[in-house]
Amino acid sequence: MRTLPLLDRIAETWNIWHDRHGVRDELSALSDRELADIGLTRDDIEAVARGTYQRGPAPPVH
Repeated sequence: MRTLPLLDRIAETWNIWHDRHGVRDELSALSDRELADIGLTRDDIEAVARGTYQRGPAPPVH
């Protein structure tokens, strides 16, 4: 039956979307200070949720 693989793909796509949405919500709930503490900015949230975030060089420690 060919519909089962299609339903599996739909379920997988929904699960990926749901996971990404959860990551976005969790990170968006953090303050700018909390994000900075983990090395992120608001601009990084989408890339983190998509799994494409790449950390740049560490800032100098003063």
